[in-house]
Formats: sequence, structure tokens, C-alpha cells
Amino acid sequence: MIRFVEKEDIEQILSMMEEVKADFAGYQEVEFLDALEKAIQNREAFLEEEEGKLAGMISFSYVEKELTFLAVRPEFRKCGIGRKLVERVKGCFHRGEELTVFDYPCQKLRVTIS
Repeated sequence: MIRFVEKEDIEQILSMMEEVKADFAGYQEVEFLDALEKAIQNREAFLEEEEGKLAGMISFSYVEKELTFLAVRPEFRKCGIGRKLVERVKGCFHRGEELTVFDYPCQKLRVTIS
């Protein structure tokens, strides 16, 4: 079930981050928490629960029209959870808008909402 992230979910999210933080170079818990709290306040974060457990989380920016974070717990990878979370975020934007999925100095991926 995909739903908005609430403050009560922060401990579960931090637990997931312990499992996946090696996938995020430069991960800093304090900075992550600040960004997460802002995303919760702005209703810019969703999570997916599977089997009563946090399976993955995504955050984004309405203003910047970009994904800002996506993580899926290792045991739930290759099950389509990341795709479902991205699709849920796409539903927050209007047809024809461009959503930046990632933006690196050498590469940028944008998705046009259809």
C-alpha cells in the first residue's frame, strides 16, 4: 500500500536507511532527517508497505519537479516497488509536465508526464 509518509514513520525509515545507506555516497543522517521532515511537511514523500513492513520510500519536489530520493529495502528489490513509487509521484503532476528523475553533471533523465 502506497501512502504519504507521516512523522510516525521516521523510525522505520531510519531503520531502512541503515540497511541501504551504503547505496548513497555521502549519506548523512542529520541532513537526511532535515530533508525528510521538510518532505513530510510539504506532502512530498510516499512510502510502500509490504507484509506490514516498510519496503521503500520516495521523495520529490513539487516546485523543482524532481525526484529527490528513492530507496527500496534489499529484500523487496526486483518486485516493482520502485516503479510503483515513481508512478505514484508522476500522478502528482499534470500531463505534459517534465519531471527530473536524476540530474548528474554528466547526465540528466527527465520524464514527461502522460
